[in-house]
Amino acid sequence: MADPAAAVSSPTTLGDLVELLKQQFQVQAQQLGAQTQQALAEGLQAQAEAISELKDAYQSGLGDLREEARQFTENSCLKVKNEVMEQVVQLKKDIKDQVMSQLDNVVAGLSVEVSRLEGRIDGVQQAVAPDTGVGTGSVRSSSPCADDRKDEGEAEGRTPCSHRGVFAAGSWKGNPGRALSPSRTLPSTPPCTPPMSPSTVPHRESAGRRKPQDFDGGVSLEAYLAQFELLAEAQGWSSWARAVQLASSLKGPAVEVLSLLTPVQRSSYTSIVAVLERCYGHKHQAEAFRARFRARIRARGETL
Repeated sequence: MADPAAAVSSPTTLGDLVELLKQQFQVQAQQLGAQTQQALAEGLQAQAEAISELKDAYQSGLGDLREEARQFTENSCLKVKNEVMEQVVQLKKDIKDQVMSQLDNVVAGLSVEVSRLEGRIDGVQQAVAPDTGVGTGSVRSSSPCADDRKDEGEAEGRTPCSHRGVFAAGSWKGNPGRALSPSRTLPSTPPCTPPMSPSTVPHRESAGRRKPQDFDGGVSLEAYLAQFELLAEAQGWSSWARAVQLASSLKGPAVEVLSLLTPVQRSSYTSIVAVLERCYGHKHQAEAFRARFRARIRARGETL
């Protein structure tokens, strides 16, 4: 190939000049292409190296980030766990304190109620003790039965037993005319049984579980209550048990007295006895007898 400089230095014709320029352009184009390819290759290699370095840095940073995230999660979970455990412990303590406080209040209320019931039981036992006539380990002194019953009647605010036969509920059932007949006189001293010796006093253990007789208002209330209290003392009933037994023994018209009491009074033995005394007690039997006697019509063949 001819030297372009030589061709330029001595161009002969216009065609030679054009050919020379064409050759120079081709040479420069080849050189430029080679330089461009080399630069492109170098750029691609540098870019690949940069991408590789960036990838390595990204992988390293991602690993560090994962480790930091794991440590942060563990620390956060541990912190939350500790806070939750503290709250649970405090909640248990608060609940325990509240339960203990409520239990203390309940126990205090039960203690007051037990003390009140024991006081009522002691009062009932003291009120029943004179009616039984026989104390534990002691025997009543021998005295006329009329005097003993008179003392008991005065202690209870009732008439002595020697005069109960006049107004007893059974005294006018058969023939009220005979009950008020002048020819019938009451004995000065009604028959009585001798006092019981200590060996004959019944024990609660040998008395057995017995139920009181039914009361329908047809018998003397005082006699029925005396029998009921003896049975209650032998059975060892409390005041509440006496109220339940007495209420369950009411039959016929007598059971209607429970409607005169409140639910609280129905569980009180003294309240039931008080309303029974108002309706069937000895103090009101004379008025009841007069009302029945005035309303009664003489039967055929019946004498005055």
